[in-house]
Amino acid sequence: MLCRSGISFDPIQEDTRYTFEVAGLQNGVLTMVDDQTGSIWQHFDGAAVSGPAADEVTLDILPSSQQRWGQWKEDHPDTLVLDEYAEYAETYAEFNESDQGLASDAILSLSQDDRLPAEALVVGVQIGESFVAYPLADAAEVTVTIDEVAGIEILVYEDPAQNFGIAFETSVDGERLVFAVDGAELVSDDGTIWDRTTGAARSGPQAGGQLTYVTSFVSEWYGWAGYHPETTIHGDDREAPSGGEGASPSGGPPAGLDLNAFQGLFQCLADRGYDVDPDVEVDLSFLAGGDPATALFGDAADLDDPGDLADVGSCVEELGLTIPFLERRGGG
Repeated sequence: MLCRSGISFDPIQEDTRYTFEVAGLQNGVLTMVDDQTGSIWQHFDGAAVSGPAADEVTLDILPSSQQRWGQWKEDHPDTLVLDEYAEYAETYAEFNESDQGLASDAILSLSQDDRLPAEALVVGVQIGESFVAYPLADAAEVTVTIDEVAGIEILVYEDPAQNFGIAFETSVDGERLVFAVDGAELVSDDGTIWDRTTGAARSGPQAGGQLTYVTSFVSEWYGWAGYHPETTIHGDDREAPSGGEGASPSGGPPAGLDLNAFQGLFQCLADRGYDVDPDVEVDLSFLAGGDPATALFGDAADLDDPGDLADVGSCVEELGLTIPFLERRGGG
C-alpha cells in the first residue's frame, strides 16, 4: 500500500475463484499475480494485463472503507481482526504512517504531473473512461461534493480527518436526491440517513434502500495520476501535462525507470557478491511476463533464491529506503 490506496475486488469471475500474491510494482503501486493462471493484474482497476487472463478478465471493484482504526472500531464495535499466519511471519512489517508513500528521491518517471504534490491524498473517481481526483486537503471538514462525471450526477463524501472518501450516485430508483452532511452523517433532503461507508439507508423514508456505488478510493496523487494521466482535478482547470509519463489501462507500463537514485542499493548488492550494474536502466516490461525481481536488476542479477531476496530486503532496510522491491513468494 505504498500509495495508501486500499481497493477491494470480487475474486470470483466467470466461475473461477482467483487467489493472488504480490507480483511487483508498476508506477510505484502494487501489481498482483494469480495462482491459477500466472497472469499479472493491475491494482488500480483489477484488469489482467499479461498472461492467459490478459484482455479477457477484469475483477469487479467492490465498495470498501478505508478508515483509521479508531473510527472503524467506533463504527463496528464487534469487528474481527485478521490474525497473522505463521508461515508468512517473515513478510510482515510494522506499520508506520510516516513511512507511507515513496521517498522523494525515488519518484522518478512515476508521474510527471505536478498539479498536486506527489503524496497528496485524493479521492479518485472513475466512471467509464472519465477520471476525476478530489483532493482531501480541499475539505477542511466532513464534506459532500455534488458533481457530474460522464453525464452522471454523483456525491463525493470526504472526511479528511479519517483519510476517507467514497462516491455514490445521487439518484435512487430514478429519483434525484439532494445530499448534505449533519456532523459526520450523510443525509438526504427527505430526511433519510445513509451509511457513509456502504451507501445503505439506515433510517427515514428510504430505509432499506441503497445508493449506487461509483468506483472510488483514496490514493496518493502520484499513483492516481500515474495510472490515469488524463485525470482532471475537481475545481482545478489546469490540464494534465502533455506527453506525461505514466501507465494507464490503454497505455501499458512506462517505457523505463531510471534507478540511478538507488546506486547505494546496487553497491550494497555488489558488495554482497551480486553482479549488478549501478548504471542500469530498467525496462518494466516484466508486466508482459517474466520475473519482476530479475527485471528490476537485469539478467545479470539472479535473484530467484529466497536468500537472495533476503539480501535485497536487508540492503533496503540498511539504507532506509521506503521502496520494497517486491517479488512473488517462492521466487520466479
